[in-house]
Amino acid sequence: MKLPNYRVYDLTGSHVTQDIYADSFDEAVKSGREWIEDGDFEPTFIVDEKLACKVGPIIRDAVGEIDQEATEEAEKEDCSGVCPRIKEPKCHAGTTHDWQSPYSVVQGCRENPGVWGSGHGGICIHEVCSCCGMYRITDYGATWPPNGTRCTTVKYAPPDDTSLTWVEKK
Repeated sequence: MKLPNYRVYDLTGSHVTQDIYADSFDEAVKSGREWIEDGDFEPTFIVDEKLACKVGPIIRDAVGEIDQEATEEAEKEDCSGVCPRIKEPKCHAGTTHDWQSPYSVVQGCRENPGVWGSGHGGICIHEVCSCCGMYRITDYGATWPPNGTRCTTVKYAPPDDTSLTWVEKK
């Protein structure tokens, strides 16, 4: 059995590490990315949220034991991945969504229908599908809970009486 020769560092806030074996540094970077993306992350509404991760060599002493201090100080390479994202729901009308922002449905400001303040320094864009009445809300100033960084989220909401009436009238 080959001893682990690289350590992967999860930098998303959990501070978890994983020791791995790889034949090359490039293979270690690839394995680190696969490890972070296969982690225990729920699919999210966050758009292309980076899962921060690094990989570096494991340094061993003369008897083969891991030298923790030297391993921690060794140069590390970025192997960050991307959090899995929830797919856009299918259009209930059986077509492709046609996202629009009619003021009568999404409100916001009259000069720019569907645009709302996010409450945290960004903006939210509210849209409605002209085929099925489903809503899409894109928040350009959300905060990702694990590390507090700003991100963009996309959420979907089911049709309601207002959007269904608009779909029928158009």
